Amino acid sequence: MTDRQQVGLRIRRLREEKGCSREELSALVGISPRALREIEAGKREFSAETLVKFSRVLSVSCDDIMLGAGPDRQGVAGFLYLLESFGPEKIKKMQDLLEVLGQVNDLVN
Repeated sequence: MTDRQQVGLRIRRLREEKGCSREELSALVGISPRALREIEAGKREFSAETLVKFSRVLSVSCDDIMLGAGPDRQGVAGFLYLLESFGPEKIKKMQDLLEVLGQVNDLVN
C-alpha cells in the first residue's frame, strides 16, 4: 500500500468516526465529493492548505492525518505527540521530572 493510499484510508476512517458523509466533509473542507473520494482512494494528492482544513474539521493534527495516530509513534515524534495532549501544569511537572532524571543520570555516570 502506498503512502498516499494510507493517508486516504486515515482520512476516510477519521471521517467515518466523526459520523460525516463524504458530501458533508467535502463541503466543510472546500473540495468536491469526487475529489474527496479520489483522496480517500489514494488516487489524488492534496495541498498543504487542504491538509490544514482536514485537520481542523476532523479535530486531529496534520501529523495524525499524514503519519497515523499517536500509539504507533516512537521516539521524539511520539514524545512530542504526547506532550501536545498535556496542559501547562502537566508540562511543568514533566519538565521538573526530566530535570531530576538528568541529575540522577549525572550522579550515576
